[in-house]
Amino acid sequence: MSILLYSRNGDLAALAPRVGADLVITKAFARRKRLYQGLANLVADPEEAVRRRPEAIIFDQIGTETHKTGALADAWRKRGFPVWGAGAINDVIELDRGFGLSIAVECGIRIPKTVIFDPAKGDKLDKIDLEDRSRVHRVKGHVAEAQQFLKEVGGRWVLKPFDNAATSLTYVADTPEDMIHRLQEALDKHQLDPGKAFMLQAFVSGVEVSTEAWVVNGEIMFPANSTIETKKFLAGDLGPNTGCQTSVVYAYQDENPRLLRQTIGRPDFREWLRHPRGPQGEKYPPYHAVLDINSIVSEEDKKPYMLEFCPRFGYNAIYAYCELLDEDLHDLLVRVANGEADGMSCHDGVAYAVRVTIPPYPHTDELDSESAKDLPVLERMMEMATHVDILGPVEDPHVWLLDAQKMGKRIRTAGFDGVVLEVTARGETIEVARDQVNALFAEIDKGLPDAQARILDGTQRASTDVARLAAWGFEAPVRPVRREESIPEIVEVVPPEKVIEDRERAAAAQAHGGVVSGNGDTGHGEGSRDPGLAGTGSMTGGGTGQGASGGTGQG
Repeated sequence: MSILLYSRNGDLAALAPRVGADLVITKAFARRKRLYQGLANLVADPEEAVRRRPEAIIFDQIGTETHKTGALADAWRKRGFPVWGAGAINDVIELDRGFGLSIAVECGIRIPKTVIFDPAKGDKLDKIDLEDRSRVHRVKGHVAEAQQFLKEVGGRWVLKPFDNAATSLTYVADTPEDMIHRLQEALDKHQLDPGKAFMLQAFVSGVEVSTEAWVVNGEIMFPANSTIETKKFLAGDLGPNTGCQTSVVYAYQDENPRLLRQTIGRPDFREWLRHPRGPQGEKYPPYHAVLDINSIVSEEDKKPYMLEFCPRFGYNAIYAYCELLDEDLHDLLVRVANGEADGMSCHDGVAYAVRVTIPPYPHTDELDSESAKDLPVLERMMEMATHVDILGPVEDPHVWLLDAQKMGKRIRTAGFDGVVLEVTARGETIEVARDQVNALFAEIDKGLPDAQARILDGTQRASTDVARLAAWGFEAPVRPVRREESIPEIVEVVPPEKVIEDRERAAAAQAHGGVVSGNGDTGHGEGSRDPGLAGTGSMTGGGTGQGASGGTGQG
C-alpha cells in the first residue's frame, strides 16, 4: 500500500516521490502536457486507486464551482477511507470569503472593515454603517456602487476577488481615486465578472503574517507555524501579484502562541472546527486539513486582523515547512489522514523557500485552460516553456521539482505553468537559510535558461517584520528588541552590485576567520551580525502596500 496524492494542478507533486505516493493529476491540460511523467507513479483512474485501499489519501487543493473536490473528499471519508486535506467546508470558506469572514467575526476574531458588493443580494448603500464592526457588510450592486461608496467614505481600500479568480486581481490602492480607476479598469478588461461578487477591505498598516495549524478531526495539532511571504513578482515589490514568490516559515516553541490564541486558537473557533456549519446552517464533518489564517497585525493597536482563510496547503510555504519537520513525512501524513496524530516534531530555526520560474510566468495567470477561448492562447504562450532542460543539482533534497517531467535520463519542463521548482533551506536565522538558498539557486541558474527568482530581497520584509512582531510581544524567531533599540527604518532596495560586493567581502572574511560588516537583506550600513538579531542599521523593505512607517498592508 502507498499514499494517494490527489491533485488538480500538481501543486504538491514534489512530495510524491519523497513519500512514495501515487499521484493523480486531474486537470486535462496538465495531463496533456504529461506533467510529472517519469518523476512519480501517475494514476489515471482515482477510483481504481482508492479501491486498492491506500494508507492515506491526501488532497493538495480546494475545489471550484465546476470541480467539487471537497464533496469528493467528504464522500470518500464517509466510506471509511483515510482522507485528509480537503472537504466541502474547505471549499466554502475559501471560495465564499464573505462567509469565512462572518465565521471569524462570530468567533471573536477581528477583521478590517469589509464591504462585499454582490449583484444578487445585499443592503442599499445608504444603509451601511461602517462603525458596526460586528458584521461583514454586503451591498447589493457591483462596480458602480463600489465607486460611489469610495467617493463617499474615502480612505485606502484593498480589492479582493471571490471564487478562484486570478491572484493578480488583488489590488492595494493608494487613494480612493486609485481604487475607483482600478475597479473600472478591471470591469472594462473583463477581470471582474458583472454577475459575481467582490470585496473591498479597509487597508490596515502593520505586519502581514500567516498563522497555520494542521487540524485532525476538528482538533488543532501542535506546534503551529507562521509564514511571512513576498507576493509581488519582482524585487522591490514591483510587478504583478503572484500570490507568493518567497516564504519564511518558523514553527512555534510555545504550544499556544499569541497569534494563535487571538485567531484560530480562540475557544469559539476551535469549537466551530469540531462542528462546522455552512452559510445556511448545514452541518459538515469535523474540519480535517491544514488551516491557515492570513492576518495583519496592526501597527496602531498591535492586534491581528484577519484577512482571509486558506483551508489548504500554502504554496510555496509547504516546501519550506518540510525543512522544519523533524519526522518521517510519509508516516506523518498517514497518521493525520487516519486521525491518529495530535502533534508533530519540528526543528528549531527558520526555513526559507524561493519559487524558481521561467517565462512566460506569471503572464498566463488570467488564462483558464478549461476555457475554449483561452486554451489556444495558453498553449501558444507555453510553447516557450515546454521541454526546457533542467540541469544542475535537481537531485538535491532542497530542490522540489514542479513543472517537470523525466524522459529517460533527461529532466525537463513539461510546459504546464512555468513554475519549475522550489529551492529551500533551514538555518538558525533567516539570514543563514537565505544564504543557503541563494547558493543553491546560483547552481540551478547555470542550468536553467531564463530562470526567474526573487533572490535579491526575498527575506528583507521577513527580517524587518519578525523584529517588529517581537518588539510588539509576539513570539518570533529573534530576541525581542530592547527598549533602547529602534525598529530599523525602510529604505531603497540594495543594488545588485552592492550585494555581490558584500558577498565577496563576507567570503573573504570567513576564509580568514574574521567578521565583516556591510550590506545585506538584514541591514544597510555598518552593523553587527549577531545571529539573534534581525539586523541593525536601516532595513530594506519589501512588504506589500507599505505605509510611511514601513508597515505592510494586505495583498
